[in-house]
Amino acid sequence: MISERLSAQLLAGPPAPNPVAVVQRLLAVQAQDLRGARLAIRARTDGFTAADVDRALTIDRSLVVGWLNRGTLHLIRSEDYFWLRTLTTPPQSTPNARRLAQRAFRPKPPNWA
Repeated sequence: MISERLSAQLLAGPPAPNPVAVVQRLLAVQAQDLRGARLAIRARTDGFTAADVDRALTIDRSLVVGWLNRGTLHLIRSEDYFWLRTLTTPPQSTPNARRLAQRAFRPKPPNWA
């Protein structure tokens, strides 16, 4: 059971061939702290460095950091961004829309001081 979970998370068994393959397997890697995301990638690959993750983010643009779920930044594949955004944005936008509607009907009084 534990070995299956570790294998599913790429923490046991053969490592992923590259940073993009890690993110593809996991769907998303928490990236509030980008250093932590780099370490999560490195733990699941063999021989890849922080520079390889940075290259995937900047030059290759095969990975992006998005604010998709729970108000937390996640590292995801570029090709997954739009469907994940579509999937996760409506639940986030509902409370925001409600609050904006409340503010629209309660304008702030002028400051007469």
